[in-house]
Amino acid sequence: MAPSFQGNCLSTLLGAGGCVAGCTILLVSAFPVLQIVLGALYMGSCPVAPVLPVHVLVSGVGALLLLNLLALPNLLCPSRHTGSLWTLWVMSVGLLYCAWFLYGSYLVYSVYPPQYLDSSTVLGNSTSAPEVHLTQNHTKASPAASSGLHCDRSLYLFAFWTHTIVYAFAGNALVILICLCGFMKISDLVVKYFTS
Repeated sequence: MAPSFQGNCLSTLLGAGGCVAGCTILLVSAFPVLQIVLGALYMGSCPVAPVLPVHVLVSGVGALLLLNLLALPNLLCPSRHTGSLWTLWVMSVGLLYCAWFLYGSYLVYSVYPPQYLDSSTVLGNSTSAPEVHLTQNHTKASPAASSGLHCDRSLYLFAFWTHTIVYAFAGNALVILICLCGFMKISDLVVKYFTS
């Protein structure tokens, strides 16, 4: 007797490959969960860029959504064929996430460097004065410092380094892709040269 469609999906879900994929998804989803927690924890703690905590929170939710859209159908039932409507939905969410990331880049880099407010003052609801950047024995006032606007140090640096690392990975991937395309083109020319 041939196994049923539901039996194939259940055996895949409970198999070793499904377990490895599930553990990988848990590890990959830890960073978006951290984004959600930091965005919620520091909500309202960045007057210089008031949307920055919302951006960090929504980025975490969007990353989890995109991860689930990409991985769950293949994890739960790899033999199921996804239609063009599903592909359109995933591409739409991916493009929206990229646009949100670019908006976040504007938020992060437009106020660089902000006047930092120490995390302990925000979490402890203290009204102490924000920190000022020190460079070469004198203080450097950022444009936000003169207006009294500040941002929580942990939140801002998390958002800053998240965006910077993503751009570094994207740049490296682009260089590797260009090198691979060039190598394939050269190897194709060499093969044509020696076969003709």
